[in-house]
Amino acid sequence: MWDREDSQEVGLEAAILERVRNSSLVEWFCADNVVGLKYTAEAAAVNNFFVGWVGERRALL
Repeated sequence: MWDREDSQEVGLEAAILERVRNSSLVEWFCADNVVGLKYTAEAAAVNNFFVGWVGERRALL
């Protein structure tokens, strides 16, 4: 028969992958200003990009 993983394990793995993806975004977003960009311009662009994000889930507006 088919070797199936327990659904709880599959759900846990999916949650871990989602957290890793989200933490990668946070690390990238909080990176040092190495190219000398203006923080005010970045903040304005980021506010528009992340509108509707809540916790680890995304709500498209």
